[in-house]
Amino acid sequence: MSGLFGHLTSASSALQAHSKSVELSGKNIANVNNPNYARQRVVSSPVTNVSGGSINTSANYRVQNLRDDFIDKQVVEESSFLSSFETRDNRLREILSAVGETLDRVNDPSFISDRPEDNGGIRDSLNDFLNAFENFAADPADRATRSVVMQSAEQLVSSFNRADGRLDQIQNGIDTEIQTEVKSFNNRMAELSDLNRQIARIEIAGGDGMAADLRNARQALLEEVAGFAQADFVTVPGSNGQVSVQLRTESGLSVDIVRPGFAPEPLFYNRSSNAFRSSGSSEDLDLRAGKLSALAQVKSGDLVEIRGQLDALANTIATEVNEIYYQAFVAAGADPVVPEQSFFAQPTPPPSVSGVPSTVGAGSIALYTGSSDPAVAESIPLDVDSLRSTDSNFSGANEIALAIAGLSQVDFESLSGSSLSEAIIQTAVDLGLEIESNANQLAVQRDVEALMKDRQSQVSGVSIDEEMANLVQYQRAFQASSQVFKVVSEMLETIVNLR
Repeated sequence: MSGLFGHLTSASSALQAHSKSVELSGKNIANVNNPNYARQRVVSSPVTNVSGGSINTSANYRVQNLRDDFIDKQVVEESSFLSSFETRDNRLREILSAVGETLDRVNDPSFISDRPEDNGGIRDSLNDFLNAFENFAADPADRATRSVVMQSAEQLVSSFNRADGRLDQIQNGIDTEIQTEVKSFNNRMAELSDLNRQIARIEIAGGDGMAADLRNARQALLEEVAGFAQADFVTVPGSNGQVSVQLRTESGLSVDIVRPGFAPEPLFYNRSSNAFRSSGSSEDLDLRAGKLSALAQVKSGDLVEIRGQLDALANTIATEVNEIYYQAFVAAGADPVVPEQSFFAQPTPPPSVSGVPSTVGAGSIALYTGSSDPAVAESIPLDVDSLRSTDSNFSGANEIALAIAGLSQVDFESLSGSSLSEAIIQTAVDLGLEIESNANQLAVQRDVEALMKDRQSQVSGVSIDEEMANLVQYQRAFQASSQVFKVVSEMLETIVNLR
């Protein structure tokens, strides 16, 4: 009797396993186009029971996700680097556009042109400014020529101010974006912690692998989180399938952001220091890769460098022109009284006279509207009528205009030995080369990630042909187990009726 009951139990458990296998094959086929889905299989293991001197064997089964942990971790890691290069590419191109220059030859970053929609960038405005002084030197008395000089000066100032304003907007935008992305990262950490708890609850009750769909959701979430920062994901032993998420400090220490049994540690961003910390660490974090890391790097590196180069160029132009153009104020009592005149508002007088370095930058450069020194009682604002070509009283003299036009041929130490035009070209070319280098790395990284995704798909992806073959196999096995169950049941019924 116990033998027949044992066979009946075995057939029943086999029916359940085959039924589940058929169900999972249908589920796999339904998710064939779901990139976050790992195909599932029923894994059976024999269970032996001894009862009344009889040994009965039945099948115990569990659901298993077909995943390779090593490949999954590689996919997560490569996602971080891909996000870094993509973010950096977008921001560097935005910075180049803000400077007012553009790359208009494919794969030739040395070819720079001005943005036509802005009526030319800084380089174009600078060339117009120097050319206007050359024409002014040829005909100092012509009012139309003097008007062109003033217009070109105003355009040059506007180009610098506009570029600096755009770069400032980019910096503020990066700060805002980082704050937003940090909130999104913290929200993902909360979701991950919740998934951890759900997986643990299910697998405590049903055994390892019973939370297959939740594990798929968690892997997709881990890949998404990797886009924010390069974190370490570690399966915690004895935690029923839960993982911890760790970030590293600048000294290389690991800091838990998510760990089983604890609330997530939120990430914080310090805007002034451009640094990240978690509530569980007193040391700045090194995010290594990901969108947050790339944004912080652009803010503290590329933006600072570009703005410094533009400030140096604006300062050199204002200082060198004022050194030539400046006329010092001579107080009352002199015969005659001499008002102060200058070209750029720097503060006056220029460094060679005051001994104080100029503080002019791309955002503050402006034309002279009057003295910045309270002790100067009289000054003449720069306009078409007051524009000077000479310090002498001779009509047609042009030494000031010639000297300013000649600045185009001078190499300046403050610009690393470059001329004015070369400096802005070099700034744009260097940025273009950086964009090209990052674009090449981005292309390589996309290939690497595609390769890892392909390897992941080979392990975890769904094959229609394989699933259809399995479906037929499981259906036949189900029919065979049903027949065994029927025969054993009939035998048991016969034996019971004989008694």
